[in-house]
Amino acid sequence: MCLTEAGLELTRLTLVDEMGRVILDELVRPSTPIIDYLTAYSGITPASLASVTTTLPSLQPTLLALLAEAPTYLVGHGLEGDLRALRIHHPYLIDTAVLYPHPKGAPYKRSLKDLAKDLLDGREVQAGHGSSGHDSYQDAVTALELALLKMTQAPGFAIPEAWAEGGREGGREGGEEPLFGCMRGATEGKGRSVGGAGD
Repeated sequence: MCLTEAGLELTRLTLVDEMGRVILDELVRPSTPIIDYLTAYSGITPASLASVTTTLPSLQPTLLALLAEAPTYLVGHGLEGDLRALRIHHPYLIDTAVLYPHPKGAPYKRSLKDLAKDLLDGREVQAGHGSSGHDSYQDAVTALELALLKMTQAPGFAIPEAWAEGGREGGREGGEEPLFGCMRGATEGKGRSVGGAGD
């Protein structure tokens, strides 16, 4: 993303399939003049976008068609910001910022970088954070791997210990994780809809 006269706008979109293969990777020209490329975080430079003609409105039909292949789960880290930047809604979301909560609880979130280091065998991602920026492909694959890891573990995997013991102030008794509670309800015929929204 970069900072424009309208606020933060998308500059690159990367989607990968469940095997980590790229299915969409596009640079996107913002709709309003750019104030700051935020290169230290985005990796995007003026040269990166110099010849780009793809806009978000021109890319949305392709994105929505890919997501419409039922059911397609959109996996990412901090998806509320991504959905807002994409200006879309999608019913099937897996957000690793929610799957792996911060020990202090909301509104704090563990970074993708820290999750990868702690849970994916010390993997270093976002090495360019603050200098050359993130790699959206690497971020997408890392979020996908973290989601798949969570699905192969017990419900309490990587949940702060105090929560698992029911000790989180204002938390759930017994440390039940909401995601898995919803999944259990759905498999017992007590389906529950969870929607995501961006503005």
